[in-house]
Amino acid sequence: KDMRMAEYRKLICEVFPDVTTIRDGDFRTHYTFILGDYNLSYADCFALNEAAGDPHRFMWSGQRKRTTISRAKAETPGTDAYANDYDHFTSSDREDDYIQDSQVIDGPRRYYAQTGVPDFKAYVEKVSDHIPILFHFDLTRTRSPFVQI
Repeated sequence: KDMRMAEYRKLICEVFPDVTTIRDGDFRTHYTFILGDYNLSYADCFALNEAAGDPHRFMWSGQRKRTTISRAKAETPGTDAYANDYDHFTSSDREDDYIQDSQVIDGPRRYYAQTGVPDFKAYVEKVSDHIPILFHFDLTRTRSPFVQI
């Protein structure tokens, strides 16, 4: 876990600021969103976001639902095999005004439930142990109060 936290800290404190300050031909900075399997819980990401230490940029992570499947739990039919909330998106307070919402696409229940009961084992074997996240943002929106997700 310490290694994962160090990786995430480097991502939000060094990589993100470096990328988001790149300027294009019209001298505008980039809108930057980080998406991925952080292998850290939302709570861990939130704690690191709070401690990032940049007074000009507040980092935050979205998506709090469980989006990874426990392979061990998937072996037992009828078990809710969702395990962790490791899949997140992160941005700074500059970008968060443009985020509309996020959703989890419940693949096992939507595509692998023949009798109404999700087959987590088949989903993990044929697709992934991760559930896709749908992330909506609109860069044409005017700046508005933060939208809670």
